Amino acid sequence: MYLASSKVAARTLAAISTACAVFTAFTSTARAQSLGAANDYNAFIFGNFTSSGSDTEGRLAVGGNADLSGYSVGTSLDTTRGNTLVVGNNLTFTNGQVNKGNAVYGSSATTSGFGIPDGGLIQGNPVDFASAQSQLTQLSGSLAGMGANGSFNDHYGTLQFVGTDPALNTFTVTAPSVNSANGIQINAPANSTVIINIGGDNIFFDYFGISIANTDKQKVLYNFYEATTLTIAGITVQGSVLAPLANVSFTNGNVEGTLIANNVTGNGEYHDFKFQGTLPIPEPSGVALVGLSLASLAFRRRR
Repeated sequence: MYLASSKVAARTLAAISTACAVFTAFTSTARAQSLGAANDYNAFIFGNFTSSGSDTEGRLAVGGNADLSGYSVGTSLDTTRGNTLVVGNNLTFTNGQVNKGNAVYGSSATTSGFGIPDGGLIQGNPVDFASAQSQLTQLSGSLAGMGANGSFNDHYGTLQFVGTDPALNTFTVTAPSVNSANGIQINAPANSTVIINIGGDNIFFDYFGISIANTDKQKVLYNFYEATTLTIAGITVQGSVLAPLANVSFTNGNVEGTLIANNVTGNGEYHDFKFQGTLPIPEPSGVALVGLSLASLAFRRRR
């Protein structure tokens, strides 16, 4: 009887171990090229967006209120189809226009000196911002938990990131290094994705240059996974920014990629070089793996 029970327990433990291995292999090797609902947008803001005297060359999505003045959206788009500006709540637009597509608002639209030559001003809710916020926040945390496989060096204030993986290069750096930086240098194999995880709740990403060797800026993602306050100023951000918890002050400069944030104010520019890297799938969750581990422990105790 004891022998039979031992055999059952052994088989069960083997199955659990196999499942754990499958889960681990899945999370480390599976890939998905996606920023979710933000994929098609140059800037994707969960809350409110306020800007004047500037532009978003691609598509702009704002989950809360958008207050735009002397502003232009969609100048780089090559098609008149689809929604170029999407605002989940109230849209206020003074002196500017939406190019090559529709402007969609959720609750109200107040416009003056506003043009929309190749589309219409439409009321609707084509984007599920709450779902997107949840998914992208989870993605940010998952990327932060990956650890680093590339080398990082702070060379007298120049942050040097060197990767050798042909597919995915990850790095980890904290706020003090970034806040005092005078430059960033990235070197990774051609066409490889670069993820720089930046820890800290108050970060200044400002007044320095960024250079990228071999890979491309559309493959680079700066993941501000903890930041609740992010200042971007006096900089050309070579790559995309994922800052799902952050209130961003973007006073001047430009982002050469996709910006994802909570709220944004300032007259920074968004140039339409959307993220095209390949990201790890943030599933299965750690909860599933913890469950398997607890089951394994329970069987060991029973045995």
